[in-house]
Amino acid sequence: NFGSRDGVKAGAIFQAFKAGVYVGLLRVEQVYRDTASLRLVNLERKLDPESPTAIQRGYLLFPHHVLLETVNFGSGKPDFSENMHERLRYAARFILNFPDFPVIVQGHTDNLGEKARNVTLSLERAEQVKQYLYDIQQIPRAQMYARGYADEHPIANNSHEEGRFDNRRVDIVMVHALPPEFAASE
Repeated sequence: NFGSRDGVKAGAIFQAFKAGVYVGLLRVEQVYRDTASLRLVNLERKLDPESPTAIQRGYLLFPHHVLLETVNFGSGKPDFSENMHERLRYAARFILNFPDFPVIVQGHTDNLGEKARNVTLSLERAEQVKQYLYDIQQIPRAQMYARGYADEHPIANNSHEEGRFDNRRVDIVMVHALPPEFAASE
């Protein structure tokens, strides 16, 4: 029953459980206002061998890797428009439903400027969004981890302004477990 009002986007991956038993991974294919269409990615075990479907209603879903929201930046400042506040409210609602799952706030830049400055800028952007989630949406600081990646993970072509704008972003991602490189530095 996750949907766009909970901050879930297509591509999100969830773990499925039934009576505490891990069943497999599901991927969100389409998102509607209150529901999402899911596809089986990996079936660990089929609990009911007689059933024609592997996963049925009543299975519990827990985040595995969920991109909840993206905040884009113009020249140094995030686009905290009224629409963005609403989108972040939905993402926060989802995060508050899963307090035991870490949230990684990933800062990114375009490829203009010095590499060292972009690393610093990407971390500053991630910290700014993390602070917003704490101050406005009341997400616990201990659940969030900010990281700056500079221009290492572009999602668009940096040769034109539209692509650079898409790359100047902060992604808010919930994961099932904190990756070792994050745990070692915290």
